[in-house]
Amino acid sequence: MTQSRRQQFRLGTFAVTCGLLVIALVFCSVAGAKPAVVTTRDGQRFEGDVTESDTEVVIDIRGVKTVIPRANVGAITYPEAFEKQFRDRLAALDPIDVKGRIELARWAMDQQQYNAARHALDSALAIDPNNREAYDLQNLVRGQQRLQQQGRAGAATAPAARTETAPVPLPPGAIPPGERRLLTNDDINIIRQRELKPSDAGVAIRFDHDVKNRFIKSKNIQLSQFNSLKPVDQALQILTEGDPSMRQDVKVMSDPRAITDYQRVVQPLVINNCATGNCHGSNRGGNFMIYVPADNANVTYTNFYILNKYAKKMGETTGGVFGGAAERRLIDRGQPNSSLLLQYSLPANVSDYDHPKVTGYDGVFRTKKDVNYQRIETWITQVLTPVPPDYGIRYDIPGSTTSGPASAPATAPASAPVSQSGRR
Repeated sequence: MTQSRRQQFRLGTFAVTCGLLVIALVFCSVAGAKPAVVTTRDGQRFEGDVTESDTEVVIDIRGVKTVIPRANVGAITYPEAFEKQFRDRLAALDPIDVKGRIELARWAMDQQQYNAARHALDSALAIDPNNREAYDLQNLVRGQQRLQQQGRAGAATAPAARTETAPVPLPPGAIPPGERRLLTNDDINIIRQRELKPSDAGVAIRFDHDVKNRFIKSKNIQLSQFNSLKPVDQALQILTEGDPSMRQDVKVMSDPRAITDYQRVVQPLVINNCATGNCHGSNRGGNFMIYVPADNANVTYTNFYILNKYAKKMGETTGGVFGGAAERRLIDRGQPNSSLLLQYSLPANVSDYDHPKVTGYDGVFRTKKDVNYQRIETWITQVLTPVPPDYGIRYDIPGSTTSGPASAPATAPASAPVSQSGRR
């Protein structure tokens, strides 16, 4: 072979090698996308093929790509890794270990892996069909799956995909999503600030407009001393000791435990048992109403706010010169066991304050020993701050005697009037 032919052969081989390398790199780039669930710091949830980089996360949902800055990502869950861990943990359990299967289901729920949770609970109920804890948790899982499906159907998608998705059916009398009166993102930040505790060390904090240096100068403290504190402690110090104008520059970017436990424990029970079509998920439930589906952070925080601010005049009197009906709160932080959220969840022969007469309703839990009753009780007594925060949010609670300062609605007013029938 002549020298020129050898050079041509080498060049041809080099070109083919480069072409194969480019193809391999492209293939690796595509193959790098793995099915996963991405949860943002503000509570949004995306499920699709995920590709990660140092600066961003890209979710491919049926060909539509959504790019999220890395700083806005709260968590990424890869089903493949979860499934292996789930299978291994299930296989390690004793064949008759009901409690272990229930704990495994709770762990799966914390990962928002509801199919796996149902599988563990099915296994537990196959061993002990009368296990009330497994039965109640199974109902809770089903409710979470319904909320998840509703949230997916209501999420923003590309126009072509939107035309293929049927509208989410609402309970009769429910307020359509476009007409809900919801708290704003600024309101959400206020609630996060007020519910923040020193133990919320994992909560993401953002300090805007040089607020830390402004606070340090106003208090004449050392920069090194302040920077040695955890971000949550810095935030709490600015919120409690700083000038009120500084508060708006302290952004709590993720949920404190008071909210995460509410989303995980309280909201599913309330929506699945109280917010049905003929009850408090519509204007058929008297003068107390929450929004369904709870498909985004604004709805979740609005419902949280309503539950915390709602109160009802009871039949008993307060005494004194003028007397009058006593007021009982849905969530009473000062007297947790008197909270109507707990009292109304019990049968009439167990509760101290009976739920108004409703055909077919006699409580959600049979006794105060029910595991989910105790979880709500723990949330009120141990997770929430003992003194109700003064949010100062301008939002009227439908039918409540303890709504926030009177003002215009947070968004467009609800088109369906709220009944004043006197039910809770």
